[in-house]
Amino acid sequence: MRTAVGRPRQYGRMVAVAYFLAGALAAAMIAGAPMIPFSGSTFGIEAAVALALAPVAIALAIERPLIFPYALWAALVPFDNLLVLPGIGKIAKPLGAAAALAAIISMLVRRRGLIPSAAVGGWLLLTAFAIASLWWTEDTALGTLMLQMLGGLLAVGAIIAMVPADETDLIALFCGVVGGGTAASIFAIMVHSATGQWIYINSIDHNHFGAALILPALAATAAAISLREPVRVTLCALAAVICVAGIGITESRGALISFGFGVAYLIVRSPHRKQLIGAVLAGVAMLALIPGVFARFNDPTTSDASGRYQIWHIGFAAFKHRWLAGHGFGSFLAAYQASFLEYSQSVATAQRIQQSHNILVQFGVELGLVGLALLLLAWWWQFRTLRRIGLHEGGWTDARFAIEANTIALFVAAMSLDFVTFKYTWLSMSAAWIVHAAYRSRTVRAAEARLDEPAPHPYALGFSRFSLRNRRRGFASTATNSRPLYPGARIP
Repeated sequence: MRTAVGRPRQYGRMVAVAYFLAGALAAAMIAGAPMIPFSGSTFGIEAAVALALAPVAIALAIERPLIFPYALWAALVPFDNLLVLPGIGKIAKPLGAAAALAAIISMLVRRRGLIPSAAVGGWLLLTAFAIASLWWTEDTALGTLMLQMLGGLLAVGAIIAMVPADETDLIALFCGVVGGGTAASIFAIMVHSATGQWIYINSIDHNHFGAALILPALAATAAAISLREPVRVTLCALAAVICVAGIGITESRGALISFGFGVAYLIVRSPHRKQLIGAVLAGVAMLALIPGVFARFNDPTTSDASGRYQIWHIGFAAFKHRWLAGHGFGSFLAAYQASFLEYSQSVATAQRIQQSHNILVQFGVELGLVGLALLLLAWWWQFRTLRRIGLHEGGWTDARFAIEANTIALFVAAMSLDFVTFKYTWLSMSAAWIVHAAYRSRTVRAAEARLDEPAPHPYALGFSRFSLRNRRRGFASTATNSRPLYPGARIP
């Protein structure tokens, strides 16, 4: 059986030579060779270590872009909201771009790639309409800036979703997501222990920090109740406890409520609901031990959702002025200020208004009914991304329920936040796309095992050697094998 990509023999030799040269140069720099600049110094040693690891990192990035650098980027996403850590926000952006570049090179080398799920198309339609709205937006500068952030994050997720993945990639992604969330939660707990202050008192947005921990908490919870090995169950349960404690430390009511909706979905859908109910009771007891968590829900000064009700009322007034296509992407604040005089409200409260604090209000004001329809359609397709995974497929089913629970939790969080340009939002979206790609890749590999050549895939890009006519019919190349991929079946 021939492989999907026939690598030339020189490929392995080139890699071996690159390893040898990098290792020799790094050893010379550490030893202090006089002919090499900076050798023997602290900077030289750091450069030598980086040089020695560079061939391994590049080879891994091309062979497994979902493991490196994407899983590493996923681990750093929760730290993007910990602004007290200098430089973390700057690291995540180029690392995401590197992950997309590595994914493109990997697909070109393998000559294999998958068309992503329909949800990607839904978000692309919404983005295209947002771009068109720049023609009539009231704040072109802010709209352009937001589109750059939105387009960059969506592009990274869409490219990653095209990479053929397998179970190893999913395990690495799980470790990156849960590991990063656990580390960020530990940091938040340490800040509270050292300063005696809650994380939301510091110079970060505690609502976004709590929302960034929803995916790690739900993923760890779903794994803890579905795995069988005691060591893995213990590690996942510990990670879930730490992530939930991290959400509690933020005292973000929106994050806690959203996580509760996600857990409720797991209770309804998961076959492991008995174990989950016990875990929920233990989690509630743990949150009760954290002072101030439940007091936030009884705070009489925040009965209007911390001023959000007034924002939404004025936002609705702005929506009525341009209800069809909106005021243009990024123009919520300008539209809000123009409609503010329709309501009697103190100037002090008006000064604190910066965002809509509701994704429906934001897109309704900025993109009108058309934008709202595209947003809800994209979110529905996002929720239905893994619908082809059956209800009795073991770990695949557990992954599906965890992803769907996170999608619901994220939508609930969007009712009090506007996070369309935040990294953790698109990490959650792309996690579903990657699981979708891995599930389809497994089906293709099973079909290829019965053929003498790589199987044509109805969702594959034009990287293979099969004609478009045979690809659409679901048959192998007529020159080698004309059997169907499945006797009487079709690749999902």
